[in-house]
Formats: sequence, structure tokens, C-alpha cells
Amino acid sequence: MQEKIGTKGVILTQTTAGQIRMRIEGSGSQTIVFIPDAPAMLEHHEGLFEERPDNFKFISIEPIGTGFSIPSDEFDFTFEQYTNALIDALDSAGVTKAIFAVGCANAYFALLLTKKRPDLVKQLILWQAPSWEQELRFIHKSIDPNETLRQPDGPVQYEQIKYAASKTWFEISSGPHGDAEDMTKKTHQVFKDGGCQCLAELITSMLNNAKPSFEPVRAKTIILWCGADNTHRNSTAESLLELVPNSEIVRWNDAGHLPDVEFPKRMVELVLSNC
Repeated sequence: MQEKIGTKGVILTQTTAGQIRMRIEGSGSQTIVFIPDAPAMLEHHEGLFEERPDNFKFISIEPIGTGFSIPSDEFDFTFEQYTNALIDALDSAGVTKAIFAVGCANAYFALLLTKKRPDLVKQLILWQAPSWEQELRFIHKSIDPNETLRQPDGPVQYEQIKYAASKTWFEISSGPHGDAEDMTKKTHQVFKDGGCQCLAELITSMLNNAKPSFEPVRAKTIILWCGADNTHRNSTAESLLELVPNSEIVRWNDAGHLPDVEFPKRMVELVLSNC
């Protein structure tokens, strides 16, 4: 079931995993799917939609536990359930053979989705997504260095610090052209309006559960690596090649952790050049 919200193509879709908020604009034959990387929310993709060509359909989906994609009581934050929830949302939107442009943790959802439902995927553009082993190292060093969020009361702890934590994250992860103040403002407004960020639950799932069942995918892939992202300074683009053998590496040395937010026009141009 879908419920339209506001006037910008924003809808709420009910899935077995919970409520998913997404924005859909355009009706072209080619569909591009974006997924904001929390604490970025749907609002941070406004720039992408402003660059949408008339003959393209753009979709931005908040994964469960981000913004107003609210998890159900039964949602267990495993990558399998994250992936299944995204598939439910994509099916509700009638998506087939889309280009997925996603980063960090969302890239792993996209890899699992591609293997499970190849009919949904034409091509992948993945950024700041190294090997799983390097991603876990990133969690330890850049996300939860004090091991606070992975504790049983991690969700409660994060709820108390989410305003300060999201502000700090945008400041340390943005590149020289990123507007951390504006990013922070948008996220804080979502929090004030009742939105969520289930960061502690995601981290606990990644660290405590077995490695997701990744397999190499055949889809053509662009690995975008952003050199001004200090949070991934110990990660490498090359480490992902084993899972995406049909790929090439593109480097943006002036971009930070969120190239889709920092450079929406350039991101759309990258997508269009690879259609």
C-alpha cells in the first residue's frame, strides 16, 4: 500500500519490514535508484532531482531505520531483511532494470539485491564501499571507536547524542566543497519531525552477525572512490573488485563521503554517461 505525502512525489510504502519512505519523479524508460546514506535523508537528494532529465525516472529510497522509513517490531536489522525490504519497495514502484547509485552500507544491500533479483538491476554505481573486512574496520575506527553503540543500550545512547553525532559526522566526512552545515540542518529537521536513524542497530548487526552471503555479480559496475573522505582513508576501491569483476574504478579526489549530496550535477552526469 502506498500513501502520497506532500507534492514532491514522496510516498510511504508499507512492507512487512515496516514503513518505507521514497520519492519518485519522472516516467521515462530508464530508472535511476538512489539510496541516501544516513545520517543523510531523503531531503539531501533534492539536488539530484533538480538535475533529472525529462526522459528519466528518479527514485530515492530511505532504507529501513532512516528518516521516515520506520522499522516494524519484527525487523531484526539483518542484511537479508534490509534487502528484502528494499525489494518490496522497488516492486511496489514497478522497478525493473534500473541503475543503482548508492554508497557505503547501502552498496552491500545493492550487491545482495542484485544477486537475489537480477531483474531489478541493469548497472551499479557504488562508492565508499570497500571489501567487507575493510568496511568492518571502518566501523571500528570511524563510526564506533569507543564501542558505545554496539552495547545492549546502544540505541538509547545514540538517541541521546544523535544531534551532535550527525553534526560531527557531516563535518569530518565531507569534502572541501561539502556544505556540512546545510546537511546537518536537514537531518536535524527530520529528527525534530519524528524521523529516525537506527545507527546502533545497524552497527550491532554488522559486527555480531555472520558475514552476509555475498557472491560476485555480473552487472556492469562503476566503483566511485572519493579521495577527500577522511573516514575511509584506510580503505581501498580495489578491495571490492572480487565482488564486482565487471567493473572500472573512477576517482573523485575532491569529494567526501557523500558525493551524491556534494556534487548532485556531477553524479547525474556520471549516471547518464553510463546508461
